[in-house]
Amino acid sequence: MPSEPHLFTLERNWHPVGLEFMAECRQLGMSPLVFQLYVYMLIRSSPNTRKRAKNGHIYGGEIVKGEFFENKDAVATFFGKQKLSKKGRINWFMTTVKPLIRLGLAKKIVSGKRGFNAAYIVYDIREVYTSK
Repeated sequence: MPSEPHLFTLERNWHPVGLEFMAECRQLGMSPLVFQLYVYMLIRSSPNTRKRAKNGHIYGGEIVKGEFFENKDAVATFFGKQKLSKKGRINWFMTTVKPLIRLGLAKKIVSGKRGFNAAYIVYDIREVYTSK
């Protein structure tokens, strides 16, 4: 069986996360952990714009393409940070996502009241840096 690059879906089209994708991320100077978080957020973000089923009065009537909304603690736990305190896991997420914001690959749109949740828009590096 031939080896294929890992695939993720955006707008129901398959895009390979291959060498070109990794090279573009590497050129920006991303650390391996920031790169892993970026790919995770990109995979878990909304593939298209659609009507929000719940909590539209809080977060807006539509889920925007690229919207990533997850519990910071759960993301940190996914990345093996369960030995940290709850506040430590939240701080880990915030520290790791900051380079993505600085690079223009993520944008914070909503922050939860207690700091546990936040919504980000995640941009595909191939769309951001090829259009400039």
